[in-house]
Amino acid sequence: MQSDMWHSNTALLDMAIADFFNCRKIPDRVVESTWFKQLLEKAKYAVSNFKAAHRKKLVVSKLEIYFSLFLLSDWTSGELLVSKLKIYFSLFLFI
Repeated sequence: MQSDMWHSNTALLDMAIADFFNCRKIPDRVVESTWFKQLLEKAKYAVSNFKAAHRKKLVVSKLEIYFSLFLLSDWTSGELLVSKLKIYFSLFLFI
């Protein structure tokens, strides 16, 4: 009985992933990427009532990470500084 439920849940997850990828025109090869595998591995440990973060919260989290990396970076290379500034400020377009 429990094995049947596990297979059923696995099939539902496979279908949901395929549906998400196909509807968003994301290449199928993404499922083989390290990042996607890590995402699924971490998802196993989420609570049953997990709710995905709002997109603004995700962007703000990225901004905080990039900003902290930016502050800790080497300021001696002007070219490197300009490229980091472009990345950092381009993220504001997604908020």
